[in-house]
This record gives sequence, C-alpha cells and structure tokens, in this order.
Amino acid sequence: MVIVPILIVFRRIGAPFLAKYAICGTKMVMFAVKHTQKERFAISWKMLVIVTMEELLARTDDAIPREICEEFVALERELADHDRRYYVETAPLIGDDAYDALRRRWNDLRIQFPALAAVSLGAKIGDDCLEKFQKRHHLSPMKSLNNTYNKKELREFVDRVERASDRAVDFVLEPKIDGAALSLVFRGGGLAYALSRGNGEVGDDVTANVLTIRDLPRNIPCKNELCEIRGEVYIAREDFSKINGERELDGFEPFANARNLAAGSLKLLDSKMAAGRSLRFLAYEISAGADGFVSHMEVLETLRTWNFPTNEGRLLCGFANLWDAVENFATLRRNYSFDTDGVVVKVNSRDLRNRLGAQATAPRWAIAY
Repeated sequence: MVIVPILIVFRRIGAPFLAKYAICGTKMVMFAVKHTQKERFAISWKMLVIVTMEELLARTDDAIPREICEEFVALERELADHDRRYYVETAPLIGDDAYDALRRRWNDLRIQFPALAAVSLGAKIGDDCLEKFQKRHHLSPMKSLNNTYNKKELREFVDRVERASDRAVDFVLEPKIDGAALSLVFRGGGLAYALSRGNGEVGDDVTANVLTIRDLPRNIPCKNELCEIRGEVYIAREDFSKINGERELDGFEPFANARNLAAGSLKLLDSKMAAGRSLRFLAYEISAGADGFVSHMEVLETLRTWNFPTNEGRLLCGFANLWDAVENFATLRRNYSFDTDGVVVKVNSRDLRNRLGAQATAPRWAIAY
C-alpha cells in the first residue's frame, strides 16, 4: 500500500536501478508465504539474478563484451544452484574442485571487469538454514575460507601476510576436515546451544542433535560469561562404513559420503535418529571469549585441556618449511580417521590476525589449500 507510491517516486526522480531492486524485494515478500524454504532459496536467487542480468546488459559497453556479461550471470546461476544443493539439500552434484573452478572463474571476471562487481550478487557463504529450526545469531560471523590451488598462490598468501608483519611469521598447518561446520556457545561454563553455519550470521539451533555426540564436553572452565567454540561435525570412516553396511543389509541404498550424512544428521527432527549416526566433533577455534590468548597453538592446547578433540596443528616458519609440510600431507591424510579435503594454513599470532582483518566472507589470516 505504501510500497507503490515509493516506487513511483523512485522512478520519477531517476532511480530505476533502486526501483527494480525494490520491486524484486516486494515480489519476494509476496511469494514468501507460498513456498518452502528450499523453494525460496532457489527462487530468490533466480529473481535477483534476472534483475542483475537486465542491469548488466543495459550497462554493457566496449569494456565489457556482451558474452562476458552472459557468462558472468550464467556462472552466478550455476553457483547458486550448487550452493542450494550443498547447503540446503546436502546432495551436491559436483566435487569441491569443480565448484572451486567455477567460483574462481566468477571471481576472475569480477577482478577483470570491476563494473560486474557493482551489479552482481556478491560472494556468498551458502545458507544451510531450514524452516523447522529456531534461528540464532552467531556471536561472531562464521566466515568461509579462501582457497589456493598451487605453490605460487600459496607463496602469494605468505608474502601478503609477511608484509603486514615486522618479524618472521609462524603459521599453523591443520587438516581440513570434510564435515559440517558447527558453533557451540557456552554460557557460564555450560553448553547453552549449538548452531549450524547458516548464512554466516544466523544459524539453525541444532542443540538437540548435537547433544547426542558422546565426546562433546557439556561444561568448560571458561573465564568469560560467553564462550564460542568452532569446529567440525563429522562421521569417522569406520563408522560410515558400518552405517552403510547395515543399510545395505536392510535393503536400502548406501549414503553417498560421510560429509553429507553428517550435515544431514544435524538437521534431523528426531534426535534419536541422530544418535544412531555416530556423530563426532573436532574443535579448531575459540571465536568468542578468547581474551588473553596470544597464539593459535595456545588456543588448541586450551581446547585439549577442556577435553575437546582437536587437530594436531603443526607450527611452521618460512615458506619452504610450510610447502614441505603441504606436500607431505597427501601421505599423512591416510592416517586420519576422518575424510579431509585439503589443509588449512593459519597465522599463529592472534595480534597479527587482528591486524590482517577479514574480507566480507573470509579472513585474511587463513587460507585453504
């Protein structure tokens, strides 16, 4: 009722771009009550991409060929579809390498043609939120990680970090667990609730299912009133094989992989079913309530003393040592009880981390390889 006059004003004062987005937002409100969360995820992306495509083509000039605009929007649609399948349906169609290749091409176009970034949807962290769960805000944003794919790119990351420091930089190398990200919030030392990643700002409250994880501490001696522990929920290879063996004996199709099963198990409505999935948790960060820590290695040691299973982080100084460790990981990964999809390189100093800061969706002090 007030929306129409506002849109007319927008158009009359020469702001068709803003009006189009307002119209898009109005349409999204209208269909919100008629579609499921999964449908809204897909449709809302499509609506925004269509508006973006119109603006993109309207602003195409010699600097941005039409075929580049078409490729860019096609990439956004494809990435949106894969994000939906990965985060909402936990049934991805492509592997991490293929997805990363699409994301890299999309990002390369944004860098090569800056005007694209002004009208694109922007880099997204996928959204795994479902309607059936209560929503809560993370105490601190739950960001993703940038990826690097070769020695040259890893060297560039190390160089950027070292330029921000006045001394030699220590890095911590950890295996990248192929599981589902989880945030645990402790209040007064007791576990208050557990959140899925969600969209990075807001997550689903999956506390009931998380409480079925046997090795998860329910109380910790944290000095702060609120403390947030980040980590990964996973299913060990041995347990996954056992679960699939039992399914096949019962005449059911086996689950595709342990990562999807872990993520899906967190979103079960029946916690008794989740209890039968042998979920495990591995902690890798104290993201809030970590006052007084000077290094990441100190955080990992504290998590161990609080009885959290953690990564055995390797402390390394200098690119040569770091690269040797990365190359050796292919052999070491076979010794883990869980699936991995690479390694994570993190700056050890928390002071340097604060100076490096973060991008919109990822910290500048860590990278995945």
